[in-house]
Amino acid sequence: MIDCSSAAKRNDNSNTEEGYSCVVEISENTTLRTEDGQELSVDELEEWELSKLNSPKMVRVVLSEEKNINKNMSSREGLKASEIIILN
Repeated sequence: MIDCSSAAKRNDNSNTEEGYSCVVEISENTTLRTEDGQELSVDELEEWELSKLNSPKMVRVVLSEEKNINKNMSSREGLKASEIIILN
């Protein structure tokens, strides 16, 4: 699960502070890497998940299919990632 508030509120003209999360699935075909290009394994990603509690990081998720993400929960479920990039 990731924070996707900026995508959910992209076409919304209100200035609400409300946050939105997306459920993103990863598979054996999902590329995991750092912004510098270092490839990561799923185990390394799980270690990073635990370590981010002390130093939060941003990620960029590239979806395998284009989808209109909005405030509706159904638009934020069942998303499949083709690539996850951990930003520096």
